[in-house]
Amino acid sequence: MPLYEFECDECGFVFTHIMKHEEKEAVIGSNCPMCTDGIVKSNVSASNFKINGYNYENGYSKPSSNRK
Repeated sequence: MPLYEFECDECGFVFTHIMKHEEKEAVIGSNCPMCTDGIVKSNVSASNFKINGYNYENGYSKPSSNRK
């Protein structure tokens, strides 16, 4: 499941949750868990997703000699 980041528009409290996309919509617009006065909005955060592949750059195989 993806990790979503949220921020309070009143106090600036930032928190994250691992949840389904459908559950994310329920959190947006709710009261802040820290100050209870602010409204929670969604932040765009950097992804930490990385795919490791087998290629010559990481030493798993040799480059093809017929590449142009």
